[in-house]
Amino acid sequence: MKSVSVYEGQISRNLSDLVHYEGHESPTVNICEAEEHRSAKKLNRFFNKFLPDTELNNPDTSPVYKSDPLSIRAFRNAEIVGPFGLALNSNGNIIEETAGALNFQVPHWRQNYNLISSDPNKKIIDGNFLIANHGNYCVYSHFLFETVCTAYALMPLLKSGKVRLIMPPNSASFPDLILDILDIPHYSRIRINHKLFRYSNLLISSTCSGTNTFDPCSIMLDISKYFLNQFANKSEKRTRLYLTRQGFKNTSTRLYREDNELSEKLKDFGFITLNPGTMSFKEQVSIFSTAEIIIGVHGSAFANLIFAKKDCFILEIHSPNTIKKFGSFTLNITTLMNQNYAYILADQVNEFEMSIDPKYIIERIRHIL
Repeated sequence: MKSVSVYEGQISRNLSDLVHYEGHESPTVNICEAEEHRSAKKLNRFFNKFLPDTELNNPDTSPVYKSDPLSIRAFRNAEIVGPFGLALNSNGNIIEETAGALNFQVPHWRQNYNLISSDPNKKIIDGNFLIANHGNYCVYSHFLFETVCTAYALMPLLKSGKVRLIMPPNSASFPDLILDILDIPHYSRIRINHKLFRYSNLLISSTCSGTNTFDPCSIMLDISKYFLNQFANKSEKRTRLYLTRQGFKNTSTRLYREDNELSEKLKDFGFITLNPGTMSFKEQVSIFSTAEIIIGVHGSAFANLIFAKKDCFILEIHSPNTIKKFGSFTLNITTLMNQNYAYILADQVNEFEMSIDPKYIIERIRHIL
């Protein structure tokens, strides 16, 4: 397995480092190797005493995880199905890294496509094209940890136009705004629609599987520095943040019943309530860079922890459903960033709502402050 060295995101400008075919498929090329990340933050005894519902309560153990490598595979004459990034090789079989897109594709492709049979006479679009997202560009955390992570590592190739980034049509505004900040030109971004397209050279990032969002690689540290150098708040004043999910369109399974009540009670402790989904990317980087304590229900906003300081304390509210599906997300980010982290487990009221008495959370915050 070939490895390409990374120095602050700048890899070799030679495309042959990534694309060297053996038949219709290129061997996997590691851009960033797998690494073990261990936080130096020992979880002290007040976690045991005051946060009994957290599983992070061993005072002798530091959080640790092993991130997957960031890697690239190239395919000749591969196809992209629809706007969510499902890819087929030259034989019409699904490329493994993109299979997660089926979660978004199923209702549509069954009616419109025969995935197993591929038209050998289909017109081929010549060039080098990159797909890096696991199926949904409109989820902030996945875009940041998948597309931005890969784009940052391949930035010289994207800036030169040697490689073009595939994006779906009509996506949210933040993807283009973040790519603008990275100075990736618009001619290096290509939008696809619901048709089948075949590309002469299709580069598939390992981030398409979604794993880098839950096991962030060390490139995210460079990305953190890149954006903080531009947008970090220079004030020494620290802030206490409560992240609300009120008003989000996609919160159907993560609604906190006592959200407004907790928000009001936290004001007495100097917290300000934020809805990051209503803020610009620059504003999010700025406010998270000042955070002393961050509290909130699990969601994409916690991706912004890569912009928070090492001494920041994070208290996350989980339900049994979210801890099962997304439990490693914030833990691994805070381990990578060497931050303090704990979570509280709320009750699952129904499929859509969780509930926990705000007094219970306030009691624990008193011991943190």
